[in-house]
Amino acid sequence: MLIGFTDKRGTAWHYRTDLQGAEPNHYPGAIPVADVKRRLFDSRPDGGVPEGNGPFRRSAPAWRRR
Repeated sequence: MLIGFTDKRGTAWHYRTDLQGAEPNHYPGAIPVADVKRRLFDSRPDGGVPEGNGPFRRSAPAWRRR
């Protein structure tokens, strides 16, 4: 989560200075578009199975197993 315009609105209720690392998520003005793209949308798929592999999923039918 990125929080902008903290100079006008103040920090978010969950803001803790001691948990902000080298790159805090609060911005005094508008959040730069480059930061939004990099920090929120710069992920790659991990190649997992689309139906998931958690403990509560149903087994895939035999014809779908590899």
